[in-house]
Amino acid sequence: PASPALPRTPSPRPAAEGRPRRSAARWAVRAAFALPFVAVALLSRDSPWQPTANTALAARGDLVRWGDTDPSWMADVFPPLSAALSSLVGGNALALNLLAAVVLGFTLQRLAAVLVREGFGTGATAAVLSILVLSPPLYYLAANDLESLLGVALLVLALDGIASFVEQRST
Repeated sequence: PASPALPRTPSPRPAAEGRPRRSAARWAVRAAFALPFVAVALLSRDSPWQPTANTALAARGDLVRWGDTDPSWMADVFPPLSAALSSLVGGNALALNLLAAVVLGFTLQRLAAVLVREGFGTGATAAVLSILVLSPPLYYLAANDLESLLGVALLVLALDGIASFVEQRST
C-alpha cells in the first residue's frame, strides 16, 4: 500500500533571493557591500606587495586550455572554477581583486537576505554584517586569496540552500 503524501504547507517566509523585493534595490545592496572592497583594490593596486595565493592562481589560470577536448589538463588547474575565472581575467591582480569584491557583494547581500528571512531584526542584521565588512581578515582574503573567498561564498550559498530545503521543503 502506498503511503499517504504529506500535505505541503505554504512557507511563511519568502526565499532569500527575493530580498530586497525589488531587483534594483538588490543590485544597490550588492554594490554597497562591494564598494569598500573595490576601494581597497583600487588603492592598493600600486603596492609592491604581491599576493602569493592570487599569484599562484594566476599561474594556474595560464594553464587553462579553452576548447581542448582532452580533460586531463584539469588536473593541473584544480580547482577549475577559480582557475577558469583567473584565466578569463588574464591573471591580472587588480581584476582578481575586483572579482573578489563582486563575489563579496553578492555573498553579503545573500547573507543579509537570509538573516532577514530568518527573522533577525534590523539591528542584529546590521551588527552581523558590520562585523564582517569591518573585519580586516575579510579584506586580506579579498586582496590575497580569491580561491578561498570563492569557497567561503559557495559555503554560504550551500548552507542557505540546505536550510531552505530542510526548513521550507523548498526543492
